[in-house]
Amino acid sequence: MFFVRIDEGHTYQGISYTAGQQAEINVDIDKAPKSLGGYNFSNAIASAKAQGCFREFHYSAFWAAHQGEGGVRAFKVLTNEKPVELTSITYYANDTSGRSTGQSVVQNKAATLLGSGTFTRTGYTLAGWNTRADGKGVSYSLGGTYQVGTSAVKLYAVWQIQTYTVTFEAGEGGSLAQGMQTVFTDIKYNTPWNQAVTEPAPVPDEEYYFAGWTPSLPSAVTKTAVYTAQFAEKTEITLTANSDDSKTYNGSRQTVSGYSGVPEGLTVTGVEAQGSGTDAGTYTVAFTQKNAVVKDANGRDVTDQYKITYVTGTLAIGKAGLTITANDAYREYGKENPAFSFTQSGLKGTDTVEGVGLAVTLDCAAGAASPVGPYDIVPSGAAATKNYNVSYVNGTLTIGSSGTLGISAVPYQGTYDGAEHDGVVSVTPSVENAVITYSIDGENYSPGMPRFTNAGTYSVYVKAEAANYKAAVTQVTAVIGKADLTITANDAYREYGKENPAFSFTQSGLKGTDTVEGCLLSTSDAADE
Repeated sequence: MFFVRIDEGHTYQGISYTAGQQAEINVDIDKAPKSLGGYNFSNAIASAKAQGCFREFHYSAFWAAHQGEGGVRAFKVLTNEKPVELTSITYYANDTSGRSTGQSVVQNKAATLLGSGTFTRTGYTLAGWNTRADGKGVSYSLGGTYQVGTSAVKLYAVWQIQTYTVTFEAGEGGSLAQGMQTVFTDIKYNTPWNQAVTEPAPVPDEEYYFAGWTPSLPSAVTKTAVYTAQFAEKTEITLTANSDDSKTYNGSRQTVSGYSGVPEGLTVTGVEAQGSGTDAGTYTVAFTQKNAVVKDANGRDVTDQYKITYVTGTLAIGKAGLTITANDAYREYGKENPAFSFTQSGLKGTDTVEGVGLAVTLDCAAGAASPVGPYDIVPSGAAATKNYNVSYVNGTLTIGSSGTLGISAVPYQGTYDGAEHDGVVSVTPSVENAVITYSIDGENYSPGMPRFTNAGTYSVYVKAEAANYKAAVTQVTAVIGKADLTITANDAYREYGKENPAFSFTQSGLKGTDTVEGCLLSTSDAADE
């Protein structure tokens, strides 16, 4: 007999009740709802039918949570017979969860105990029931028979811990170290990993690195699993030592250090590259330390993931420029060339011309007889030495006029004779073929000889000039002394009382065509009566 309590104003299986009425409807149990409001009653109804409806089932949970929902307040299954006497078996999960479940059983009859699906517990298998929580009471099998009395019964779950197998294997690109255990069995649930297994060492093949285990290693064993060592191909990094071809020899040691090629997001330490040299030439910039440690942007050491190739660089030290300049020189015509010298520009440090192996020769085409003028002093030598490219700059030898040209002159010395005489009797230069010129004022010279007639003193300048010599000048004084002129009055006679006759005279000493009048001389009659 199945009764349904329906609230007023609702309908159930075609029967409706108006407000103010309540009823328990006797309906077919097979027509009872298997679920309502999210609650499933299939098992309860099936159990009631199996027992002939000899006991009452109250769906109190549904009653409490869904009173009035859909008009159905509660279900109960009754019979017209007298109800049997019931008791209960309470099952405890016997773990830290505090779970339990109940089973109504008929007193004084054998009951079938609940089975393996009653409780579940991670890492454990439900193995049976025991009358004591510590397992020291009476044990019963799952789904076994229990002779029920009149008192409520408590049974405790008996758990059997599960055991697992852990296996290690190598993936492509490597192997596991020989001689190391790879299979571990009978490991109890939740055994700490480092107590349960010893991981075999992964051995990567060349060009590979160990990338980790798949799946990831747990902190404790909770299942049977196979862990595969994964190997990945290394990424190549090429580190190139720095190069420098801009340096020029400076007499000191010069160095290049450092390298390039570190990918963005990585840092590399433990690597050094350096090259150095003093003399001009090419030097290798080599890696002096190759203990590379590669870290990613998070500071994690990822050295084993990279294959590092090292490429050397070069340090090129070019030759310095060295200029040899012949020093200018001077000498007079007719003399030997002086010792030539030069000045250097460009030597570095403590270097000397001789020290760098440079032999400098200074040549000049001028000889002792070369005319006055400029001549190149030409330096020569090697175009290059170990550390220098050498250039040469000419100097100038200036040959000046010689100051050794001399001249002597003999002036005219005489007495006036009415004739014209050269002012200089003779000229003797010290250099043959010297050109002789004359001047009476010391400024204006000409080849013509100054000539003098009248008595007096005359300055005559004589200049001697010759190629490659400085002009030589001498001054002489020509002297023409006065001649003697005698005027003798001629004797005369007259008688007394007469006029004096015309007197006359006789000259002695006039030169050439000179006359007394021409000499501006006059006579006078001084006698009286």
